[in-house]
Amino acid sequence: MNSTSLLVQVVKPSPFVPPDLIVTGYMRTVIEIAFDLCICAILCLVGVVTNILDLAVFARQGYKTTVNISMSFIAFFDLVKSLSGLAHRLYGPLLLYDSALAKTWENYTRGSLAFVQTFAVYTCSVLAGYVAVERCLCVLIPFTVKTLLTPRVTWIAMATISIVTNGSFWVVYAFYDYGWDWSPTFNTTIGIFKYSEFYWRNLDLVVTYYNIMGIVWPFTSLVIIFVSTVVITYQLRKSSQFWNTSKATSKIPLNAYSTKSEKNESITFESNTSRLSPRDKQVVKMLLAIIVIYIIALLPRIILFIAKCFEPELYFFKKYHNLFFVLAYSLFILDFINSTVNFFIYIAMSSQFRATLMDMFRLNSSKRVHSLA
Repeated sequence: MNSTSLLVQVVKPSPFVPPDLIVTGYMRTVIEIAFDLCICAILCLVGVVTNILDLAVFARQGYKTTVNISMSFIAFFDLVKSLSGLAHRLYGPLLLYDSALAKTWENYTRGSLAFVQTFAVYTCSVLAGYVAVERCLCVLIPFTVKTLLTPRVTWIAMATISIVTNGSFWVVYAFYDYGWDWSPTFNTTIGIFKYSEFYWRNLDLVVTYYNIMGIVWPFTSLVIIFVSTVVITYQLRKSSQFWNTSKATSKIPLNAYSTKSEKNESITFESNTSRLSPRDKQVVKMLLAIIVIYIIALLPRIILFIAKCFEPELYFFKKYHNLFFVLAYSLFILDFINSTVNFFIYIAMSSQFRATLMDMFRLNSSKRVHSLA
């Protein structure tokens, strides 16, 4: 046994009391109740319902299209995010029954379910990056991409992304130890969590690794999503301008004086754009709306992680503990809005999604009528 492990065993750390720097403990509590226990809990509940509906509609439509496969993966992790977020925030209602039990639930789930929620955010962002690239290729080379990115390839790609992204964060679950300790505040024994011996032994390495992963995944996704969005938008505008020009000059075809390159460019562009059906264009526009939401949700998270790199004390159980919690609550709101909004975008922009959803409800209604008859 070395001196480090001996020190961990002999010296029992005193309960952590965060200093009132920038954000006081009272301010954090008020913001926690308003942001986390009210707004986030409601968004989580809505997210559970909407993502179950998303998965049900995609399953009913079938998985013959890559869009249904990729969006089903995103809906699944949005559901995981909403369920874990809702389960963690059960300590709010528990406060009305037993404050000590509520604190135990909060402590035990903050180092477990709260991280499940966070890692689901990262996974969704990487999956959204894949969807953005796929749609970008669909606009650029619509015929070729359909032969390359088959449903089978999409299943494999989405599953691989999910496993790799989540797996890169599993080490975080070794950061904390759980136990029981007497609390003078509650005048009883409550469940606690604290940094583990593994964390203290590998402090510099694990913190650096976690910060890098926390920046690399969302930043890479953000760049890919942004570039793909720019390319898609440009191509759709170019396509629209092309067809408007074609209509205006339909009586003036390319003639003998037109250069060979002009003829080839016209034929190539017309061929590519004609293969992108109106339905495909609508799907692209719908996914663009979803992608923009991801950009809005990812950017503040990346900024927070960069701030943590410059100020290591901006984290749990450190100098700016209260401030970090307030910033985290704000990020959670964006995360949960992101996990609930897709359903409403589908409803607004996809007639096929609306029709399938209505068919499902009509079928259930008719079954209830027959059962009552």
